[in-house]
Amino acid sequence: MRKLRDSELVSERRKGHWIFYSLNKENSYYQFVLDILDSLPSEDERLKELEKQGLRINCC
Repeated sequence: MRKLRDSELVSERRKGHWIFYSLNKENSYYQFVLDILDSLPSEDERLKELEKQGLRINCC
């Protein structure tokens, strides 16, 4: 995350001990990154199946 922040691809907002990251819309690569993210397959069905099985979903 530090490299993304240092390159200004993401911005961060701190709230207590938490750090929230978001894509920096002002960065010239914003649309490029968004297009890449949009091209990734959805994980919705996989997540629903894991929930149905009662398995823990790890996000990180």
